Amino acid sequence: MLLSDFLSLVNIGVTLVVGFYLTHWLSVRDSRHRALKDFYIDEVKSLSEEIGEIFKKLKSGGITGEQFVQWFNSIERRLDILDADIKIAFPVFCESLYDPVFEAHRIISNSDDFNNFFRTENHIYNAETTNLIVENEERIYKSIHSVVSNINECPKRGLFASGWRWLVKEWRFYIERNNNVRAYIWQWLKRLAYYVIIFILPMLMVYSFWRWTITQFAPEESELERRQVEAIELSVIKINDLNRKMDSLDEDLKNIHEKMKNNHGVINHYIHTKCIEPFDSGMVNR
Repeated sequence: MLLSDFLSLVNIGVTLVVGFYLTHWLSVRDSRHRALKDFYIDEVKSLSEEIGEIFKKLKSGGITGEQFVQWFNSIERRLDILDADIKIAFPVFCESLYDPVFEAHRIISNSDDFNNFFRTENHIYNAETTNLIVENEERIYKSIHSVVSNINECPKRGLFASGWRWLVKEWRFYIERNNNVRAYIWQWLKRLAYYVIIFILPMLMVYSFWRWTITQFAPEESELERRQVEAIELSVIKINDLNRKMDSLDEDLKNIHEKMKNNHGVINHYIHTKCIEPFDSGMVNR
């Protein structure tokens, strides 16, 4: 596969990933986040109305101290779960709902007037106990308003932060709570198959169609590439032949040079023996 083909395949993959992100994540992310906020705000409001009704009846003698304690025991677990769910769903940093309700129950149940008339119906508490009830009710409402405000103003989590928190929740659900490793592995296999179907198969289909389109509707380009390759191969062959001829010519020149050196020695010997030595000997006889 050529570099251009690889870059085209990468381009197709990036286009699919960006399109999936825009259609399946970004477009519905705000609506999901707002719906989640509204759900928990409604839960807190419902809890606030229930707490207001109980404290109203407690101040007016509509319920006994025993019924107030029973109500707290029934709502205690609900408050704890709601606090934990809010902390998981949103990055909020505020006082929990459980703490002021628990503190109000502790202060009111420790008062003498409350304990002396614990089972007395239609009892109106004295001013001191009533003030305690009002003060703790205000503290609970203040905490509720803080929680609602923090939920409403909390920002959306980023893509990686949301993914990481989802993986942590999934791990806790399958492994820590249920100890079901097989279901956890099966969940990952289904996710892997989903992404293969969503990303890899469309990429391969688009790439195959693209290659088929090139071969069917652009044959002249393929023919041009083939001719260019053939021309390059022919040029390489001619260059190799020329190199071999140059090597052969160089070898011939070396042989001629060697022969010329030998002939030069023979000529010098002939001149020396036939011309120079007789002339020297004639000059000596004179």
